[in-house]
Amino acid sequence: MGSLVESGWQYLVTHFSDFQLACIGSFLLHESVFFLSGLPFIFLERQDFLSNYKIQTKNNTPAAQGKCITRLLLYHFCVNLPLMMASYPVFTSMGMRSSFPLPSWKEVSAQILFYFIIEDFVFYWGHRILHSKWLYKNVHCVHHVGTRF
Repeated sequence: MGSLVESGWQYLVTHFSDFQLACIGSFLLHESVFFLSGLPFIFLERQDFLSNYKIQTKNNTPAAQGKCITRLLLYHFCVNLPLMMASYPVFTSMGMRSSFPLPSWKEVSAQILFYFIIEDFVFYWGHRILHSKWLYKNVHCVHHVGTRF
């Protein structure tokens, strides 16, 4: 398994720059997992298999789902991608590298744990800020009460 991972990584680092791997590669991986993991639930909701388990009573029509997906894509391309690109210098200063040898599983595990703690902290406080009066009224209410436009 190790040689398969190393050969795959060797291919990536010889064909792409560190910036492309860290920003574009991470973005594409994130988007793939984010959107593909939701497809089964969109299907299940459209088939009305989830209605007994929903907390909110509103029914999401295919048009509403399409509008939501369009907004999510816009947000991801206009906010997430630029943030990933702006974060690149920070990550390189923290020691991010693409060279061999690959880090041990202990190092990767520690980095993932550190990332989850930082990400959770930033998400929590960012979400709290979105609940300030002006941002909630003009931006974040869509998340809670549905489409208002």
